[in-house]
Amino acid sequence: MRTKYSAIFFGLFVVAAFFSCENKSSREQSIETGPPEEAGPFKPDFQGRLYTSGLSREEADLLQLAWPVYQITGSENFFFSGNDSLQSWIGRCTGVKGEMLKGWKGVETINGQFAYNRGAIKVTEIKVIPFDSCSRPEVPEQDRIIAGTRKLYKGTAERMQRPAPDIAYDYSFRLSEPFRDEFNQTEPNKLITELPLEVYAPEVLNEIEKSIRTGTELLLEAVFVHGYAESPALHVVKAEELKAQGV
Repeated sequence: MRTKYSAIFFGLFVVAAFFSCENKSSREQSIETGPPEEAGPFKPDFQGRLYTSGLSREEADLLQLAWPVYQITGSENFFFSGNDSLQSWIGRCTGVKGEMLKGWKGVETINGQFAYNRGAIKVTEIKVIPFDSCSRPEVPEQDRIIAGTRKLYKGTAERMQRPAPDIAYDYSFRLSEPFRDEFNQTEPNKLITELPLEVYAPEVLNEIEKSIRTGTELLLEAVFVHGYAESPALHVVKAEELKAQGV
């Protein structure tokens, strides 16, 4: 009799375990893929490269933007309030779902504070999207033409905070071979070991981003300029990873 009940109990246990696994599998699949009506590509309302805002806290307060503030850049540029975790997305191409904040469309100032020719977004969702989706530069090509002698510079790219929202110094470059700046405005013949980069071409931005993430050196073709506040910078025309060259 004990053997008979044991067999029945064992059979019921196996059946219960089977249905339990089936239900767990169904729940996991539902969580991972979502219901069929939600399937499909992510369609952002705004998209661009994610960078630091360049705003001071005082400016952000006047613009009524909660800190920290970021911006996405492209053919149009927008501020938005995010959180510290977005620091890891700096430089990435991002898509944003949301809407323009009231009172920002076409305005020059907010509460007396210059809005830097940008809009502002209330974000409901943000995702990293392929670099190819950010093919429109922040500055039009006709405004990126610069005269000067192109030279090659070897070194390592790093991230930097924008000094102002409309000054696109998002990267600095630590030179492998420092040099003297004979015409430096603050310190003639100053030894230059690191320079901010002016970069606008999407393909060049992609190469710099790749080098930062892989930790490889770069060879830049650039024009040495005195840019923002007459400080020296490199206007980058081309960028190539030295690792790819076998250097």
